[in-house]
Amino acid sequence: MGPGTGRSGGPRATPADTLRALAGDISDYLASRGELLQGIAADPAYAPRAASGREALAQIINRTPEEGRARFDEVFANPFMGAMPVAGIFAGMGAKTADLAKLRVAEDMAGKGAEPEAIRAATGWFQGPDQKWRFEIPDNEAFLETPRGAPPGYEALQHPDVQDAYPDLWAQLQQSIRPGPQRGKFYPDTKTIVAEGPTQDVRRSTALHEIQHAVQQREGFAPGASVGGIEAGMDNARRRVEETTQALNRSPAMQRFRDDFASKFGQPYPYPLTDAGMDEAVAKMLGNRFGVPSEEVSAFLASHPMLQSLRQDLTDATAGARQVPGYGTGAYNAYRNVSGEVEARDVQSRADFTPEQRAATTPYSSQGIAPDDMIVLPRSGGVQASVRGVTIPPDDLARLRGMTEDEYVAAINPDGKRIPDRPFGPQRPEPIRELMVGLGEPPRLVRTDTLADGSKVKIVAVTRYGKPTGEYWAVQGKNVIGQAAPTGDGTALMVADEFQGKGIGTLLSSVARAADPFAPSGGLSAGGEATARKAFQNIVAPEDR
Repeated sequence: MGPGTGRSGGPRATPADTLRALAGDISDYLASRGELLQGIAADPAYAPRAASGREALAQIINRTPEEGRARFDEVFANPFMGAMPVAGIFAGMGAKTADLAKLRVAEDMAGKGAEPEAIRAATGWFQGPDQKWRFEIPDNEAFLETPRGAPPGYEALQHPDVQDAYPDLWAQLQQSIRPGPQRGKFYPDTKTIVAEGPTQDVRRSTALHEIQHAVQQREGFAPGASVGGIEAGMDNARRRVEETTQALNRSPAMQRFRDDFASKFGQPYPYPLTDAGMDEAVAKMLGNRFGVPSEEVSAFLASHPMLQSLRQDLTDATAGARQVPGYGTGAYNAYRNVSGEVEARDVQSRADFTPEQRAATTPYSSQGIAPDDMIVLPRSGGVQASVRGVTIPPDDLARLRGMTEDEYVAAINPDGKRIPDRPFGPQRPEPIRELMVGLGEPPRLVRTDTLADGSKVKIVAVTRYGKPTGEYWAVQGKNVIGQAAPTGDGTALMVADEFQGKGIGTLLSSVARAADPFAPSGGLSAGGEATARKAFQNIVAPEDR
């Protein structure tokens, strides 16, 4: 539709006619973004996008539908526009005071390889440890006051700049600030901050720390943690390690090792599965008990392929649990390194900086913790733990260890159903921003792999509003080039035509089947069976095949 004409021709249109015609021209396109638009309407965090959308529609008038759609995508459908941050208080894109035009400049500079500090100097925007964009709201004007009618000793934080940035959050925020031993707490469910301290300066600083946690929740930034929460995660991790060890001890593979030991030494092997670091002590004890040289026992343990395979399985299956924050370092040390806590402490350190000090000091540098040493927790506050990207259920791993490839293929395709290769027809890469519509948040990175041609591919787990879907994508650049997704009676595996033969299907299948090894396939093509066999090989140690 050209400018100045009605949809069906005829006399020159009025501005109202032009708007109606525009709506008709792109109505189908907008309908395809329906879930995204509903999210914008329902979630206050999208208010800046809604405002930008109104400005975009004003620019669309008298443009072609193609130009209008391009502008719509720029405003609404860019999945890499994550929430943005602040210094003093680190804020994000949900702030009403966020300068989105400068954010676009920052993203463009980052895409061209500019240094982070150069981007911050030019735009005021920077990325936190969770890679989401932030800008800084100075805390110099924040102060404590005694509200009228408050109990004796109770105070409230007033922060005009944060109130302007997040009026809806501020209206919901509950504050309990009073004298006492220094402590602070943020309760996400009730949006309550607790800040206590012996002096007003200490209470103000603590309150700013907790306000940052409230902003983290509001913006979807990586959250903070508590020592108690980390200790609970450590307890769960220890329990998973113990359960995995017990499952492997009951496995057919361990029984085969025990049989070989009894055949060799004429005595049963009396110990559970241990790592190689215990071999010397075990060999000495068994040597003394059975009257054989401990060196002979030690050599048998070190060379037995089944035992080494079981040990590797134990290492692989518990690697994620052993990486849980605090598992090897202690809960308090892990708490100090959680990125959300580093950020909140940095806010306290920068609270009264002058503009010159703020500009000259890199965010997060006050804490002396290298970015690579920070622990980035997911939004739920839980801990991500993985083995080759995912954790293999212990009982499933024990069952796999006792199977051959043929037995595994029969287990996932018990009817022997054959389907044609490429049953879904030609496949092409899909823009990730289109597939993300209606998910509520970006997929979670599981692993990054290098393909045979040297290019990188990311495997991501798809969630819908925080709930796992069982679907995995292979992502390169801004495109999804492969998918593994559960269907009603099986698992669909698809790879874009131009990426066939590069091992992407095997990667997707390995990750999906590690999470649910015995999920029914719904039938296998010749290529699908080959991929399933390779996935089995990737999950199970080669000595057990």
